[in-house]
Amino acid sequence: MNQEPKQDEILRILTEEPKKKKKQRIRPGDWFYNNRFVMVFSIVISLALWLLMAYNDTQRNPVIVSDVPINVTLPETLQQKELKVYGLASDATAKVGVTGTPTIVYALNSTNMEVVPESLSEISGPGDYNLKLKVNKTGAYSNYDVKSISPSSISVTVDYAAEKTFEIKLPSVMDQINNDSYFSPGPTLSMENVTVSGPKSEIDKIDHVSFNYTPSPSPLEETKKTSASLILYDSDNKEIHSKLLSMSPSVVDISVQVVPKKTVTLVPTFKNKPAGISLSKDSYTVSPATIEVAAPKNVLSKLSDTLELAPVDFSQISTTQYAFNQGITLPTDCQNLSASSTAKVTLNNLANYTTKNLEVTNFTLTNIPTGTSAKILTEKLEVMAVGPEADLESMTGSNLIATVDLSGREGSIGTIPVQVSVAVSGSNRSWIYGNYTVNVIFSGMASTG
Repeated sequence: MNQEPKQDEILRILTEEPKKKKKQRIRPGDWFYNNRFVMVFSIVISLALWLLMAYNDTQRNPVIVSDVPINVTLPETLQQKELKVYGLASDATAKVGVTGTPTIVYALNSTNMEVVPESLSEISGPGDYNLKLKVNKTGAYSNYDVKSISPSSISVTVDYAAEKTFEIKLPSVMDQINNDSYFSPGPTLSMENVTVSGPKSEIDKIDHVSFNYTPSPSPLEETKKTSASLILYDSDNKEIHSKLLSMSPSVVDISVQVVPKKTVTLVPTFKNKPAGISLSKDSYTVSPATIEVAAPKNVLSKLSDTLELAPVDFSQISTTQYAFNQGITLPTDCQNLSASSTAKVTLNNLANYTTKNLEVTNFTLTNIPTGTSAKILTEKLEVMAVGPEADLESMTGSNLIATVDLSGREGSIGTIPVQVSVAVSGSNRSWIYGNYTVNVIFSGMASTG
């Protein structure tokens, strides 16, 4: 018969904290009493030993030497025929597997050997060839064996070296220009020609050189610049893709210059015009009357709507000589878009003018150089006067004044023809036609004292 526990004993059991188990410490030496650990450890050690032995077993396991240069040099007889090897990059390399003692094979690098063809006897002229490769030992180390070459062979092309220059052609479709307000001289290229080098058989396939170009979707109103790779084409306009060909240059810069333009009215000017003559727009015609001028925006904005022509000299106008081609001169950076650099100026109202020959006897010297004595030897000079008939009817030689300007004649000695300027007095609507000279004798001033 069970006895009921005492009340205080039950309370002690319920409130007492359980005792913590003492944590056991595992020592490294105890690992080797664990069968699983021993098995894993044995496998790892065995693998490491195997790898170490395999690494050092260079007699059976080849060591790879990378970046060994591949060289193909044709015999002298073929080089004299100007034959050349194509299709082999100048930096072509191979990987070579070698065996031998560790001290030797691990000391080898790409400078100790080169890869060359086994034989070049099959090369007799132009053509495509597949050449088996071998290793030449070129360094201080030679006591090793070659087990592999990768690649084991190469394909090359042997042909005559050729070079040809081609003009770079523009594509058939280029940008459109807003010709109403803008001007473009057309596309310009950074280079006009390209030189293509390579095997003659490949060069002979080339018909022309051009480039791909994407025109702008709308007409250009400003300069456009871009660049493009050059493309080789055959006679069927098909692209030629050949690694054996090289181009110089291979890229071209394209510039489509676009500048604004405006119409400018040409205005004649005159010199030595008599004061009494007034020239209205009806007095002359100009052909062309206007020209188109193109220039950068900042320059064109400063250009007037009218442009003065080179002056017409009244001394060259007569009743039979009244049309003149005068030069058109534009400011810097402006371009004349017309077909001519001159404009024809024609005087219209000379029907009421006539001519009269007069004799000049009144001569005046001006600007005589210091220390120089000058004397006009010409006593009289016949000239032609042009003017209204009423003015010339009473005009005589006494109305003419001839002036001889000696400016710039310093050091002149002897008799020299000098141009004379003849003015008309008594009529402000008449002038002297033509160019005249008089003989002037120059001598040094006699010293006094």
